[in-house]
Amino acid sequence: MKKAVLLDVTDIAISVIVPVYNAEQYLGKCLSYLQSQTIHEYEVILIDDGSTDNSGSICDEFARTDPHFKVIHQPNGGVGHARQIGLENAQGRYVIHVDPDDWVEPNMLEEMYLFVKANDIDMVICDYYEHYPNGEQIVVLNANSLDNEKLAKKLLEQKIYGFCWNKLVRLECIKKYHVSFPSLALCEDLYFNISLLMHPVKVGYLPKAFYHYNRTNPQSITLSGNPLSGIYAFEACLAFRSLLENNQRYWLRFIGGDMLYLAYQSLCFGGISAKQYQYTYNELKANTPRNIKERLTKYALSHFLIARIIVKILYIAAYIRRVYSAM
Repeated sequence: MKKAVLLDVTDIAISVIVPVYNAEQYLGKCLSYLQSQTIHEYEVILIDDGSTDNSGSICDEFARTDPHFKVIHQPNGGVGHARQIGLENAQGRYVIHVDPDDWVEPNMLEEMYLFVKANDIDMVICDYYEHYPNGEQIVVLNANSLDNEKLAKKLLEQKIYGFCWNKLVRLECIKKYHVSFPSLALCEDLYFNISLLMHPVKVGYLPKAFYHYNRTNPQSITLSGNPLSGIYAFEACLAFRSLLENNQRYWLRFIGGDMLYLAYQSLCFGGISAKQYQYTYNELKANTPRNIKERLTKYALSHFLIARIIVKILYIAAYIRRVYSAM
């Protein structure tokens, strides 16, 4: 096993932040791939966010045997809070996030770091793999012409997703512009990246896939039918309203993109009243729906209960199809 002694903190090129919550099934693989990086000047900050399984012990074992790893144990505060704690403890010149149910190529950190250094940029984004029960695919972003404003608009329109794990960011910029993660359980990564891109940061694109996004984990908030997802979406939309409402260039893109996703989550999983829904997603009245989901999110502004019933029926039917196809 390759193992070099961790360099002095002034020599750390990259801080990798891993928010961990009840991920024992996947965590060992994730950390083993981080342990196999071809660059030596990095640290891995494991935030054990109140795990009730063996995740904390797995983190401790890696930190005990490998000087690149360190662990922070804390009461459960949610993924946004965990990412922020990692950020506040980062000592690298650049930071990136890795989710505990995913894994990365051994050359990911080195190649992304060499790219930002060679091009003197503040953020680099890369392609990635998506893994499904029946196979995998490479997601190619084709983002060669992006500047920070173009990237922000594409993120808000869901043409590129706001993940933190395929974006290496200069820590100095994060501190300079006082950008932080909100205490959200949904879209906290998008919020963070938009907050950063609203400032004059220099962005680059490395057209290579390094990150393996595991879309087979049924416990993932973005993939599971978490009964709190409706509330999480509601809270996220309120946060984006506060961030973007006075910036029409971005706000309009949000209405036509990520707001639709959040509205559908709130409609499907509930947890909020018709009045709260109507206030939070009122701007959807002006949208021209492009599919059944968008029609239902708009219809719910005037017929909330009926739309909720229809959406739940569609959700249950889709779940049955997934289970049947997996048999």
